[in-house]
Order: sequence, then structure tokens, then C-alpha cells
Amino acid sequence: MKSMLDLKKEKKVDKIIQDFIKKAKKKPVFCRIPIKYSQKFYAELDSAINPQFQLFIARENDMIKDNLRAVCPKCHSWLFGDEIRNFVYIFESLKIHSPNQKRFGKDHLCFNMNCDSQDIIFLWGIPENKRNYILKKLGN
Repeated sequence: MKSMLDLKKEKKVDKIIQDFIKKAKKKPVFCRIPIKYSQKFYAELDSAINPQFQLFIARENDMIKDNLRAVCPKCHSWLFGDEIRNFVYIFESLKIHSPNQKRFGKDHLCFNMNCDSQDIIFLWGIPENKRNYILKKLGN
């Protein structure tokens, strides 16, 4: 059974995810959430971008691949496009292919073996020259 604190945190994360998706339809956006919510984040973003689910999967996957980035706020390790999907869907498949994926998917830790962060920053459509600013603002 979830505690009141857990429920409040989950509601807060839900709001962050919904705000991110709403803004991503119009402009570049970023957010920081606990890694354990990354599958929920990715699934909700994917279904918001692709409401017909699987109808135009190639184009929609390209949209996520081209626009979505993830970075650890502590060690600044990056994930791009398909790498993000591969890491977040480990929760579902439980097919662990590497120690890094186990850390991320089961232990909810950074995919970098030398980092103990439990958070991740997702970025949508952020130009490369703005990424360092965001890391300074949201990083540890």
C-alpha cells in the first residue's frame, strides 16, 4: 500500500509529465523526474504524439528519436532517441541486456555505472547550444 507521501509525489510527477507533453506540442521543453517514472513518461509521450497507436509508427518514432533526449542531472551522461526507448521499456520486458540497463530499469539508478542518481532530465526539441544552461539549472 502506498503512503500519503508516495501518492503526493506520484501526483506531482503526473502533473510534470502532463505539462511536459502539453508544452512539447508547441515548443521546446524539459523536465526532471525520478527514473522510476521514466516508462510512464515515455509511454504517455508516445501516445500523445501517436494517438492512432501504430498507424504511422515509423514517422512517429522518428519524431521521438529526433526530438527527445535524456540526461543524468548528476554525471551528465546522455541518452538519445532509440537508446531512451531501450532503457525505459526494460521495466516492461524485464529482458536485461546489460548491467547499465539493470541499474536503470530495476534499481532506478543512472545508467552510468559510476553514478548513483535516481533522477533523469528529459528534453524535447532543445537546441544543442541550450543544453548546458538546462543542466546548470536542473543538475545537482
